[in-house]
Amino acid sequence: MIVLPRQARDKHRESTQRIGVSLLSQERLLALGGWLKTNGDAIYGTRPWRAQKERNASVYYTVPKASFGKVYALLLDWPADGKLELDLPDVTARPTAQLLGSGAAIQVAPRAGNVGITLTLPATVERKVLLQPAWAFELTGVQ
Repeated sequence: MIVLPRQARDKHRESTQRIGVSLLSQERLLALGGWLKTNGDAIYGTRPWRAQKERNASVYYTVPKASFGKVYALLLDWPADGKLELDLPDVTARPTAQLLGSGAAIQVAPRAGNVGITLTLPATVERKVLLQPAWAFELTGVQ
């Protein structure tokens, strides 16, 4: 649920005029809509994966209801060293990762025993992508 504060009533307006949503709320809704336009595949028509959250990182997982071999990892904190360690995905094939909204290449390395993967995030990412409040990665070749 989203609660939107209304604009303060202008004493000089007629009482029959509608009171709208504040400009700050409008900006936030537009930003949320932009984020969902970019990352909606990781939200709409998904359910929690077999593990909802990574143990030691701010990463949450979703999977499409009609899973096509994809798992989405939603990252809340961009790692300073550019390495994202994911302990939960098991490698089943050649793993790949795509940062939604970006064409940047993501290197994926399976960890020992094919349990877990390491994502090497690009050093340069489009500014519009870096300024997001969270990032969604589409993972394949994992379960």
